[in-house]
Amino acid sequence: MSGIIGLSPDMRSGVLGRFPGKRSADGTPADYLYGGHVLQVVTKTQSVEINYGGTSWVTCFQIDITPQFSDSLMIVSVNAGGMVMDNTNEVLSLMTGTTTGTIHYNTRYGYMQDTVWSPMPHAFMAFDKPGTTTAQTYTLSMRTYVSGQTSSDARFSGTGTKPQQMMVMEVAG
Repeated sequence: MSGIIGLSPDMRSGVLGRFPGKRSADGTPADYLYGGHVLQVVTKTQSVEINYGGTSWVTCFQIDITPQFSDSLMIVSVNAGGMVMDNTNEVLSLMTGTTTGTIHYNTRYGYMQDTVWSPMPHAFMAFDKPGTTTAQTYTLSMRTYVSGQTSSDARFSGTGTKPQQMMVMEVAG
């Protein structure tokens, strides 16, 4: 069999062959293990409200996965509701992995509501190549920054929002 991608006369695509040297998770040869396909997906849902206003990082979400291969790509995503109040100038997010460290850092500006809660949904996606088959923990931490103040109010999945969701997808390298 060849490793050529082709089209049949009735327009169905097909892939023949395998990448040499690839092995399944148990170490046996895998005839049909191609780079770019999903190896595993780990999801987590939580329905808690987490307050993170202030200058210290607060852990909002964690998820664990053990990569099957050292050359895999990890795609980490988070979706959650949220709210801010009390002159929050900036909302900062930080995603870290066990091996790599920081894989996502973001600053969101412009939240200047005084005593009114404003919606602020959270949606993050980050990519990581830990380069190992050692278990990984991905952590999302949040904090705010308010010039001249030491605190403000912000919530991860505020009252009345749907549960937060976090997912890690391992893609073959």
